[in-house]
Amino acid sequence: MIEIFEKRKYLLWIFVFLLFGFFTKKIIKDFDGPIFGYSDTNNWEHTGFFLYKYLSFHPLPQIQFQNDGTLFPFGSNHVFQSWNLEKDFFWILFFRFFGNGPWLKIYYLLSVIFVFFGSYYILNKFFSNTRSFVISSLLTFFNFYTILKYPYHLVFSDTHWVILALVLDFAVLRYYMDHAKLDFFLVLLRLSVFAFGFGCELGY
Repeated sequence: MIEIFEKRKYLLWIFVFLLFGFFTKKIIKDFDGPIFGYSDTNNWEHTGFFLYKYLSFHPLPQIQFQNDGTLFPFGSNHVFQSWNLEKDFFWILFFRFFGNGPWLKIYYLLSVIFVFFGSYYILNKFFSNTRSFVISSLLTFFNFYTILKYPYHLVFSDTHWVILALVLDFAVLRYYMDHAKLDFFLVLLRLSVFAFGFGCELGY
């Protein structure tokens, strides 16, 4: 079975295309507009808008956490919101040019795509195409805990940097075991992923 997929790689990509289509249909469901729902679901659009309105860069970068944007006219301190700067700046970028839209749904889909292809690229250095494909599919489409957190706890679902960090930990150690030395590119990539992770929600 594995030999068939190795000889006909296009079958793998047809399968992954179908997986992404099924995932988009069943989990994200539509791209008609912003994420909206019960309880915490409504926070994710709000944090992007909050930064859009209250983040300034003059004279230095600062956020007005204490304001009357909520609980008017008394106001509130928003510092304890679930901030995710990567997600929020992605939202701001599209909101600034196109207004309200399905920007966080697109962000989530890109996160899932990034997990699959990022994992596949790294693992393919050590395994065959088929094995790399299977492992990447498991990491992407069978990560049930994070999938079922969408959209209620969106910050649990955007785990691309966490998953890639774990895959890179394996890659660094596997390369060292095989060659008795570290691969500079893999180490640099691992450090970069560590830095990028600070753009995601840290509290969870």
